[in-house]
Amino acid sequence: MDEQKRKRAVAVLSVLSLCNLAVIFGNSLLSRDDSSKKSSFIASLLAGIFRDADFDTLEHIVRKCAHFFEFFCLGALFICLLYFIVDLDLARTWSHTAFPCLGCLLAASTDEMIQVFTGRGNSVFDVMLDFSGSVTAMCIFFAAMLIYGRVRGGRKKRGSDADADTAPPQTQEPGADVMPPQENE
Repeated sequence: MDEQKRKRAVAVLSVLSLCNLAVIFGNSLLSRDDSSKKSSFIASLLAGIFRDADFDTLEHIVRKCAHFFEFFCLGALFICLLYFIVDLDLARTWSHTAFPCLGCLLAASTDEMIQVFTGRGNSVFDVMLDFSGSVTAMCIFFAAMLIYGRVRGGRKKRGSDADADTAPPQTQEPGADVMPPQENE
């Protein structure tokens, strides 16, 4: 990838990361009632599918899944951003993973701190849930990149093996593969 495209990818991922943070913090600024209305709407849709489930339980699950998903997206954006910043080097991305992890942990902590001021309260469990969403996205990123590298590397090997089959055989000097006699002590 040329330098111009890489810089453009960094810019786009930076803007998307900021937008994701704005959504996360914007949801944290909602009052308890407004937040409940949002999750109740989704829970009412799910109640049609899970008819035997308790509505309050469904609403709780929706809220926790929203926490996880918001930070899953943030983790994916942060790790992709780092990948492009370190010039598409997977080993360097791995060695610098602490930066997006700390960024996501800071965002999760800030998210819960904001909720203290909106009267919704904060929860260490939610910070852990948010952070686990981010780490899950980063793990999926690395797994996908490793699989992609193996598939791509396998194609290169197959291509080089095919080239070796069509290459003319190497000629050896007569007796080159014979070992010289060893002396007995």
